[in-house]
Amino acid sequence: MKVRDIMTDTIVTVGQLEPVSAAARLMKRHNLGVLPVCDDTGRLRGVITDRDIVTRCVAGDLTPEDTPVREIMSRGIATCRAD
Repeated sequence: MKVRDIMTDTIVTVGQLEPVSAAARLMKRHNLGVLPVCDDTGRLRGVITDRDIVTRCVAGDLTPEDTPVREIMSRGIATCRAD
């Protein structure tokens, strides 16, 4: 089995400067637990998970409306090709 056999073609991303609340709304709307985080050029910079939002933002007493995604996203991600 290859990655392409189980991956989705539709990708929902969030900008690293968007507020955490925007990421949470996208996750809710698309029933996702993780979003790729991209910079202004579309380059992948990290991911934000529902766990990141809870543990780093909410439990860290940060305001989701005022906290940019880049402050709580997970970095050092690994990628792979579809084949």
